[in-house]
Amino acid sequence: MKIGLDMMGGDFAPAEAVKGAVAFLSENNNEIEIVMFGDKSCIDIELNKFNFFQNRCTIIHTSQVIEMQEHPTKALKEKQDSSIAVGFKMLATGEIDAFISAGIPAQ
Repeated sequence: MKIGLDMMGGDFAPAEAVKGAVAFLSENNNEIEIVMFGDKSCIDIELNKFNFFQNRCTIIHTSQVIEMQEHPTKALKEKQDSSIAVGFKMLATGEIDAFISAGIPAQ
């Protein structure tokens, strides 16, 4: 099973999302792969703080970030290379089995 994670959403991203992914993978079987969406360089910095099996993770680099002050639906349309937009696209095409995001705050 492939579970997609929006690494750029939520407070203290991507550090807290990486901590959660590492904890999840350390407690679950080898049949689950995490597909991380976000800025690869930022995610790599956080992943390198942990000694874990990175062969169970794939990072999909995205070049855009939706900021807190942006209107959610407008940002999704305009920022097609954001972590949440790319994650939802891959979910829709069946490339991942599930997608988890802290989301875009309502305005």
